[in-house]
Amino acid sequence: MASNMAQDDLEASPSFPEPTDDRLQTQNLALKLELEELRSYREQQDKGIALYHVITENIADLIAVIDGSGKRIWNNRAYLDTLGYNPEELVQTNSFSEIHPDDRLLVENVFKESLETGLGRKIEYRMRHKNGHWVPLESKATVVRNDAGSVDCIVLVARDISDRKRMEEELQQAQKMESVASISGKVADDFNDLVTAMLGKINMARQLVKTTTPEAKFLAEAAEVGDKAHRLILELLSLSTHNVKATAAVDLHQLLPQCVERGVPPGSMGRSELVMPEGRILVQGSAQVIGSAIDQLLRNAVESMDKRGLIRVDLSLERVDRGGALLKAGLYAVIRIRDQGQGIREEHMKHIFEPYFSTKPGHQGLGLSSALAAASEHGGTVRVYSNFATGTEAVVYLPATLADEGTRQVARSTNRVLNRKRILVMDDERFVREFVVALLDQLGYEAVATKDGDELVEEFRASVRIKKPYNAVITDLLVPDGMGGESIPEKLRKFDPGVKIIVTSGFSNHPALLRYRDYGFDGALSKPFRAETLKESLEALVGGAASS
Repeated sequence: MASNMAQDDLEASPSFPEPTDDRLQTQNLALKLELEELRSYREQQDKGIALYHVITENIADLIAVIDGSGKRIWNNRAYLDTLGYNPEELVQTNSFSEIHPDDRLLVENVFKESLETGLGRKIEYRMRHKNGHWVPLESKATVVRNDAGSVDCIVLVARDISDRKRMEEELQQAQKMESVASISGKVADDFNDLVTAMLGKINMARQLVKTTTPEAKFLAEAAEVGDKAHRLILELLSLSTHNVKATAAVDLHQLLPQCVERGVPPGSMGRSELVMPEGRILVQGSAQVIGSAIDQLLRNAVESMDKRGLIRVDLSLERVDRGGALLKAGLYAVIRIRDQGQGIREEHMKHIFEPYFSTKPGHQGLGLSSALAAASEHGGTVRVYSNFATGTEAVVYLPATLADEGTRQVARSTNRVLNRKRILVMDDERFVREFVVALLDQLGYEAVATKDGDELVEEFRASVRIKKPYNAVITDLLVPDGMGGESIPEKLRKFDPGVKIIVTSGFSNHPALLRYRDYGFDGALSKPFRAETLKESLEALVGGAASS
């Protein structure tokens, strides 16, 4: 039946003249041109798609495609670089789950508003990094609708605003310090006059009484209280932005050794290491004020370690291109003071520069405030980086006026060590950590210990951020309560692809020790290991303890 219908249709169709050769050539040429045009269009389309992938996978901004229910459809590579999440693992996950609890309601409301109005608005919120810390983001959404007018998806573009937030906080801190300095400077100056007069009267009265009388004892105690009041007034005066009276070229190569010797004197329970480039680095200002600021920071470092451990002081010359709210672009003398103390809790970090804020009983909390004020009045600033339980680094920036740049690093240390390579250790057993750190110290390395994988990753990330990365990592393989060693190589090499990692375990037949390279490690040690074995492994990987 179908064939009959086709035959009828064919017979009913109008007849066309047989095409001539000229018409065939014309039609063939038109068809050829059309095919070439189509091929060119496809090539341009393929190039556009390839270019799109190159842009989206290399752009620093985070790009996400989300469906109407809030589930992720696609994320670009920036999510791995900024937040530590592999784009593949985010597919079909809830886009609100990593938002900070305090910000989640805002983000959800703006999402619903965009679905209803078709318009997105710019908002700021915090998102949890895979390592656990919070990253501030700024984002804006664009609603994409299909031909029927319903929501097809939402395209979200976000960017990391950590640097901007830090600049804003520094600016707010500077404004707060300027206000405090203006008040404290005036009040402290008036009280200083009163205390000076009082101490003068007390000392005159002491000369009029015999030293063995009760009156002499009371006057001596009054003088001691007056001296304490005078020292407190001097700390308040150091907050004043008009306190620099002497301006001259200050040679940091002369000043820093004096500060270190005062802060960590030879024979004390703590140890110091001072590393300076050959030549001279000069700043313009007051040696007394700068020295007092360094003294305060060293005192904080010593107290954080209960007067034990190593304090390392590094001096360098660095060019700052984008210094933030408090630093102009230029050449700076940079002083880094790193301790091995207990660190500062994250919730306390935003208060550390506030006058009278202290977590230590009996302390005034003026050390960091006065150090910041001193650096600020010299055109610089102080920044603090800390990881709770592994230590703190205070970084002082001072504009350099003249410098003799040297290439050779000269180490000066109370225990005669050279500029030592840094090793990060992770083991869940405290006595093992202490043993390995002591062993590394004997071998000439600077060692920091962490108790689990999360703490190790955070400490390593912080060291890369402040440009003081570890030369090698020694990690335990199995940790009962927490992240173990197997996932460490992948996580650390996101921050430093070249880091050397040694795995340790008491299970000598574990595949990760037998075939350690297959697991991403550079070496393996079976517990218990000897000092000679550890020394040989590290020398093979990092070339020994001393840095060139």
